[in-house]
Amino acid sequence: MKIFFRCRGGKFQGWGNVVRLARIAEYLHTKKIKVLFIFEGDEKIKKFLSKFKFKKIALEEDISIKKEMSIIKKLGEPKFTFLEMLDANLNLQYFYKSISEKLIILDDLLDKIYISDYLICCQSQNIKKTQILKDNNTKIFINSKYFPFNNNLLNNFKSSNLKKKISKILVFLGGGNYESALLKCAIALRKFNFDKVKFILPPNINSNLKKQLKNMSSNYDFKDTIYDVRAIFNEADLAIVSGGYTKLEAAIMKTPCIIIQTQWHQKNISSSFAKKTGCPDLGHMSSLKIEKIIFEIKKLKSLSVRDKILSRYKKVVSRNGINNILKEVGISV
Repeated sequence: MKIFFRCRGGKFQGWGNVVRLARIAEYLHTKKIKVLFIFEGDEKIKKFLSKFKFKKIALEEDISIKKEMSIIKKLGEPKFTFLEMLDANLNLQYFYKSISEKLIILDDLLDKIYISDYLICCQSQNIKKTQILKDNNTKIFINSKYFPFNNNLLNNFKSSNLKKKISKILVFLGGGNYESALLKCAIALRKFNFDKVKFILPPNINSNLKKQLKNMSSNYDFKDTIYDVRAIFNEADLAIVSGGYTKLEAAIMKTPCIIIQTQWHQKNISSSFAKKTGCPDLGHMSSLKIEKIIFEIKKLKSLSVRDKILSRYKKVVSRNGINNILKEVGISV
């Protein structure tokens, strides 16, 4: 059996879809299934993927559909194709559906139409199927139980007992161009006397902004590349995360969080997550207010508030995301 994966990542697309599909591909590779990982991405993406052992093909960025078709057709026809991209247009979907026995699309269900055998959204939200499906035969699954956490994250040893006092903060918004939000967080956090604030910086951050952030406080610590997400969440008492999948990583790691929407399509899924867990949702980063960040951090200083969030996390995440996906689409390992 041969399985294709197709994704795209970088400064403007973010890293999420690359990371998620790489987790699934690596899992299948360890089960001796033939995997081909087809991607668009910059040198940072290529470096990230180099640590995985499955076979990869790097396409030029913004490749035309005609050129992509000529390349991929020479590679044979897969039994399954997994596709996840910020902008997977219908022509691209049609092509991979035509060469695959089954096309599986993972997405947050943006404002577009899908043509696939399976459509999986790894976040809980309300959506009208008739508005997004080109084919009524598409099987659609919407639930955060499908989120593909990596094994390193699942094998955590963090205690469920929270510290009474918040001393360590994590700011982790993802790998995209979210510099304005990072700056506002840094300014807001200067109002507190936390022992340590760790910022996970995007790979392509502006060098002047990076210097500005580092000069703000001696308590600020910066990390450019993350290979062990478990470690950074393990040491954090509170995290400021994106409205995408980073909030689910906070949940599985039992870390109370504040949400900032870094993409417009995150409004629905961030709001749903906030209602279910009690985590504050600050809205889209374009309208983010420093005063609002400060206000929500002060509220979360209450141990009882953070304890309620932890108890609710159990309802929104599953430790079996990859196997849940494979079961739904009929891949036996």
